[in-house]
Amino acid sequence: MNRYECQNCKFEFEAEEAVRCPRCSSQKIILKKIIDKTLKPNIPQEGGAQEKKPFHYSSSQIYGDTKEAWKSFHSQDVKACRRCGGTDFEINFRVKEKVCKKCGEIMPFQRPR
Repeated sequence: MNRYECQNCKFEFEAEEAVRCPRCSSQKIILKKIIDKTLKPNIPQEGGAQEKKPFHYSSSQIYGDTKEAWKSFHSQDVKACRRCGGTDFEINFRVKEKVCKKCGEIMPFQRPR
């Protein structure tokens, strides 16, 4: 028996061959893959069970420690992509960002002075 899911009502059911959903009679049905968890053993990571330390993000790591460093970072007008060097951008005015069409790098707009 195969397990199916209706995309219309999200009802899961088992059947040999599914043509319609038994609940809503929709024909939008997908075959669900069942992952058997007993086949995948739990393999510990090398070096023991190390806990990941949370990363604390500080704005001084990017801009610098002064207000002038922050202003100089945000007043730069980016003409070319920093990652790939592309000059074709998709401009999103709603979130004030430029997105490189070549590699997808997101860059902020230049702030007014």
